Order: sequence, then C-alpha cells, then structure tokens
Amino acid sequence: MAPVISAVRAALPPEWVATDTETPAEISANLLCECELTGPVQCGVQCSAGEQSMTYLKVDVAKTYTPLVTLRYFSPTFKFQNSTQVRLK
Repeated sequence: MAPVISAVRAALPPEWVATDTETPAEISANLLCECELTGPVQCGVQCSAGEQSMTYLKVDVAKTYTPLVTLRYFSPTFKFQNSTQVRLK
C-alpha cells in the first residue's frame, strides 16, 4: 500500500503533509474483498462455486483544521475527511 499512500501524499497540498506541520494529514489505504452473493471475505479466500470475487481499494484522508479565529459556540478544531473506493477486479 506504500505506493498508493505516496501517490496520495504527492497529490495533497504540501502544507498538509509536511513533517513539521502541527497536524499532518492522516492517509490510509486498504484492500477490501467480497464475494458477489455472500458479501465480505478476507482477501485471498475463495468464493463459492459460480460466485465472482471482487477486490476494492479504499483510500481515506483526514486532516484536522484549526481556524485562525474561533467562535464561542463552535469547536476550536474541525476534521476534514474523505474516502474513496474503486473496484480493482
């Protein structure tokens, strides 16, 4: 998963991933597998006869943001997060 994480890191703004940043972006990548009819399985496990195996790549990115001005009734930080999933096979 290191190449995927490196590619995501390269696509993000430099200030999000700099090591000297107070709260750098959190990036994770995982493979998810499932059988067509029976649902999620551990990757590498064979599906039942006649059932298609499907593999997905899921990437999550999260970044804590602290606004310059804080308002009295709002949280002093916000967490931006997003995920995407693509079917590989």
